[in-house]
Amino acid sequence: MSRWFSTTPQGFHLCEWSYANLVHMGGQCGYRRCEATWNARGICVRWPLGLALAVESAVARMPLGWRRTLGHKLVPMVTLALVK
Repeated sequence: MSRWFSTTPQGFHLCEWSYANLVHMGGQCGYRRCEATWNARGICVRWPLGLALAVESAVARMPLGWRRTLGHKLVPMVTLALVK
């Protein structure tokens, strides 16, 4: 469901969680560290968390059409791991 963007929630995907939201909530729940990993076509690279947050913020400010195109190319999948 996360593969498509729209201005309103569709299907079962009713809430869009940002990495910034998850990092904040993780801190409130006692997680001491967050790690971001960029994953695409079998390539897995650890990103500095600040870079993942900056890219997410930049993509969120783009017009919807650009988000659809660039969002999938820049950030096909970023995994966020919270560590206790």
